[in-house]
Amino acid sequence: MARRPPQQIGYARCATAERGLDHQVEALQAAGCARVVVDRGDLTLEERPALAAMLGEVRSGDTVTVSSLDRVGRSLRHLVETVAELQRRGVRFRSLREDIDTWSDGGVWPSARVFVGLAQFERDVGQEVYP
Repeated sequence: MARRPPQQIGYARCATAERGLDHQVEALQAAGCARVVVDRGDLTLEERPALAAMLGEVRSGDTVTVSSLDRVGRSLRHLVETVAELQRRGVRFRSLREDIDTWSDGGVWPSARVFVGLAQFERDVGQEVYP
């Protein structure tokens, strides 16, 4: 079986339509994502079928791109675990807003930008209103 070429997949999540789903999708497409998967609604981590399916299908050499870190998870722990698993599998992770790319600097997260991004993530999650 022939190996498929690397893919760049975007992931967008939006609790309600008016919270900017179109903006996320447009930003991901502009960043080169040929495909964008979307979870809609106020979903728990366990209820994100698009994220689960995408994480199950990505392979070494692929890229997962998000518009911002808070799209991946509602907790820092989930975010770190998800990105660490992607790195372990050889999957590049990019977050556009925080300018994070796990393949820059030889595949190691540039620590200063990562911690700034993580701090912003915690602020964003704390400000997001969930019904």
